[in-house]
Amino acid sequence: FESFGDFLGLGLKPEQKEEFSALFEKIRGYNVYFFGCFYPEDESRSSKPLFKSFSKEDFALLFGGRYSSAWCTQLPSDLRRADEPDPQYDRCVLKYRGECHRLLMPCGELSSAGGDPDDADII
Repeated sequence: FESFGDFLGLGLKPEQKEEFSALFEKIRGYNVYFFGCFYPEDESRSSKPLFKSFSKEDFALLFGGRYSSAWCTQLPSDLRRADEPDPQYDRCVLKYRGECHRLLMPCGELSSAGGDPDDADII
């Protein structure tokens, strides 16, 4: 979901909400993952039951470096104090099974191999 907050605000019928909640519950053991992007203004929708069924395992991937304003998961105090934006957006925090892991993504200059590989000779 590009914006899970928008999804929560669609005005789904109660039976549709129940179907999505059941889907989020049943799919857990099958290595199928749903990802939802959240924005600061989505916090008011976090108390909805559909949000709670979506984020039951508290799996989160946080980008941007300003973790002091993260509302969708509980973070340790050292991460909560981080309030500086990440200038390169190459760092993130992964919260998985209750533990937080700092990750560095290999971002850098893109280099080209020199042309479209579909145009290269095969012999």
